[in-house]
Amino acid sequence: PPSPGFSVNNPDSVEKAVEKLRKNWSLGERPIPSLIQAIEDRCGIVAKWSDDSRFDAVSGRINKQHFIIVYNRNVPTDC
Repeated sequence: PPSPGFSVNNPDSVEKAVEKLRKNWSLGERPIPSLIQAIEDRCGIVAKWSDDSRFDAVSGRINKQHFIIVYNRNVPTDC
């Protein structure tokens, strides 16, 4: 089930949003084996984009219900 939106404006609000999301999605505190699978299991959509542009990713919601994330797999990750 989708969770209510969270305002994320600073590092403290990120931590609070993560705690709420983990609780709402019953993810516990252990590492998440597949974030993409966790999103898709909750009616989210994750799409890969392959492009040589500087576009890295965008996310949003459809009809206030479904999450959608589109990311460019040609852009290196932060890890």
